[in-house]
Amino acid sequence: MKNPSSVILICIFLFAAVCARAQTYYFDIESFIADTQDWQQVNLSDTIWSDGGETKSYWYSDSSFTSAVTDASFSFLDNAENSVVVGGGTASAVSTLTKGRSLVIDGDFKVNLASLESTGTKTHSGSNGLAFFKGATSDNTIKIGSYIGGSNSEHLGFGGSGTALYIGEITLRAINLGCAHDPLNYLEIGTINLQTANNNKSSYFAAAGEGRSAENPDVKIGVLTSGLSTSSASTILAYGESSFWPDSVPTITADSYAQISSITGTAGIGMGPSNAASTGSVTYVLTNSANAATSGSIVQFANTATTSLNADWMTTDGAKVHLLMSSRSPDGSFSNATQSFTGDYMVISGNVTLQSGKLLINYGAVGNDMSKGSLIFDRAASAPIASFGSSADIGSAYQFSDIRVDGGGEIVVRVESRDNFDRIALSSGGISGSGTLVVDFDTTAESELYELVVEDISQGLQIISWISGNSCTAAIEGAVKSFKYTIDGEEIEYAFASMATDTGLLVGYVAVPEPAEWAAIIGLCALALALRRRRK
Repeated sequence: MKNPSSVILICIFLFAAVCARAQTYYFDIESFIADTQDWQQVNLSDTIWSDGGETKSYWYSDSSFTSAVTDASFSFLDNAENSVVVGGGTASAVSTLTKGRSLVIDGDFKVNLASLESTGTKTHSGSNGLAFFKGATSDNTIKIGSYIGGSNSEHLGFGGSGTALYIGEITLRAINLGCAHDPLNYLEIGTINLQTANNNKSSYFAAAGEGRSAENPDVKIGVLTSGLSTSSASTILAYGESSFWPDSVPTITADSYAQISSITGTAGIGMGPSNAASTGSVTYVLTNSANAATSGSIVQFANTATTSLNADWMTTDGAKVHLLMSSRSPDGSFSNATQSFTGDYMVISGNVTLQSGKLLINYGAVGNDMSKGSLIFDRAASAPIASFGSSADIGSAYQFSDIRVDGGGEIVVRVESRDNFDRIALSSGGISGSGTLVVDFDTTAESELYELVVEDISQGLQIISWISGNSCTAAIEGAVKSFKYTIDGEEIEYAFASMATDTGLLVGYVAVPEPAEWAAIIGLCALALALRRRRK
């Protein structure tokens, strides 16, 4: 048996060895700003240089900037145990506005750090942001275990079409993870926790690589969460360009795909301001493997983002926000998890597509009557469900331009009474497609389904309305196709029925005729047919 004291000594030496490997380095942002020009891009290889035989550096091993780092191989930046602090250990005294300076990872260099921290400094302030790290090519990967933002860290961002950025965990105080005028090539983050910066504005991201799609997205985020008040704009992660850049209402022409596995707490998603010439979009691909709910919103800002959410600042013009519900198991197969939004703003300018799983939004929120795209039911062949419904109190209506039923799916319609139930309003089209739309009343209880019984389907509930002249070409079925209910000792069977009228879709349950009644009906039909033949 080993001597306990020797075991302790070994542990001490091992701990010391780990501590020796894990070091924190400091970037002298004040000197860097003083030596560079607005919008200047500086290669990483030029941040340690020789001046008259003396090696100079913006990198230090101490927060007081006295011990310069002169390792021009930059191996200290490619060490997953090391950390970097931008601005030193205390807030910098520099308060001058700086415009868009960038540090470009060039050559064969890579960044692979345990953490990157931005201290509380205003050297990156105003509408002039600092894209601190950019990759010359996507081979110059930037990997950071955790990003820790200071009170003004919203102005420390990332950008560049060559930048492939990976962050394990990030506490966002409105920084730019790429922006519309300078998007990233690729962005992947494990967890984002949205918190308040000193201006309470939203966080922004933009990534647009070549050949990307819902299956091969530009952005992958594991968990998006926040604990802030739902009225705060800081709860929103938006695509586009923040107000920190001079052209804060840009023309967005790229189509970007952002995959998010779970949205919880008060976090929300959306689109930043974009002008009328914008033809681009962001598609949020929701790939929940487990049920998740957020009290956050879905927004599209009309102009420079405010510090709080406000109906006057919402629009569906410009670049579009699309949602794709595509629940996946950890192995990538289609699943049946739910993502729910209950926020006060549901401003969805583009399409909502159901491929797998269930998506619930607040039908009663601001934006429910604004113009938007199609509601598309396109269940994947192996998907257990592709369902859509409301998270609001029963009785609200949400508007789409039309409904397309391709691969099929389910629409959830909760009914409190014949006068109060969930509804969809279509502003320009009807229901098209060759698939089957299943109406799910969110219950299988016979006593509750009996409340939907009508004498004739023309008296059914109009769950979907459209402008006169439109119609329904898709097949309509009930999640519960039929049920039996006993009245005064007699068991009666009722079957789901639907009817497309000039103004909408009616649904309900009607009594199934008894065998004798069927015989009478068949007989009458036969008699009518015989009389018709005689007349001929």
